[in-house]
Amino acid sequence: MAPSCWYCDRPLGLDYLLRDAILRPRSERDGGPYHLYFCTCCNRQNHCEKSKKKRWFSSPDTRPGRLDYLVGHFVGQPQDFLKTMSWYEANEERRRYFFEYDGDYRYSGGWLKRLFRGALFRPKTGMPEAGSGEPRTERKEEDKRAKDAGGRKEKAGQTPPQATPHLVTPWQILGVKANASPEEIRVAFHKLAVQYHPDKVHHMGEDFQKVAHEKFLELQKAYKRLSSRSP
Repeated sequence: MAPSCWYCDRPLGLDYLLRDAILRPRSERDGGPYHLYFCTCCNRQNHCEKSKKKRWFSSPDTRPGRLDYLVGHFVGQPQDFLKTMSWYEANEERRRYFFEYDGDYRYSGGWLKRLFRGALFRPKTGMPEAGSGEPRTERKEEDKRAKDAGGRKEKAGQTPPQATPHLVTPWQILGVKANASPEEIRVAFHKLAVQYHPDKVHHMGEDFQKVAHEKFLELQKAYKRLSSRSP
């Protein structure tokens, strides 16, 4: 499905986009190449890129600063600056949710990227019992036993079992250390809860609201578990 122009909201023809757009290189780690395409209706440049699930998203090519506003004002085009800033205010969070929903973290922060990879889009496996951090020793032993059992079954002509999924602790979900104080835990929870609260994403569509709702519930569960351990 082709994206719509960020400025005038007219659909951009995918065939024309692929044929006429300027292809710009970018590392695969940062989302791969993207296309610069001028809308045939408003003649504004669109930054068009695909998610990992091949869905298209269009946004302004640059985010202007104050100097851009002054330049735009003196050449008689302050509306472009205001329109661009208005787009970022209304759609920047939506863009991040759009790509994260497809398992693509190019617009996520560093710690948030690790948090989403480990907590939001992991297999539903339940929470490990609270302890002093990750049960690394026990997990290594379980992995070793599973590997040995798989080798024996493979020799016997049977299909080896699936690997044990990685379990994420409440500390990881809240982004704090295992020895974090109650105050650090409380601050981390409130910071994330504000970001994923339903009131924050009510305008972003059903898919984005669902992602944020699941994350919000998971944050509450992690905080409740850690709070119950506080003296």
